[in-house]
Amino acid sequence: MKTSQTKILQIEKYIAGKLSPEDTLIFEAHLLTSRSFRLLFNLQKKVQLLVKFYHRKKLKEELESIHEEVFSDPNNFVFRQRVYSIFE
Repeated sequence: MKTSQTKILQIEKYIAGKLSPEDTLIFEAHLLTSRSFRLLFNLQKKVQLLVKFYHRKKLKEELESIHEEVFSDPNNFVFRQRVYSIFE
């Protein structure tokens, strides 16, 4: 099944809420009447969700790495103390 880039872009705009009211109505009518388009829409939503979770995981790993580096380096003692004082 070959998917046009136009359909994918349209689905992404719909999910992001960036279609005009008229285009939204046409899009939703197409969802109701086309099983294959509905399937493509659901797959695209899942792909976006997986990408979002992947980026969250990568960001969390990066933040944990920065945290470990900052809070384990003896040269950052003053900085650590200032951060701790914020939460006292």
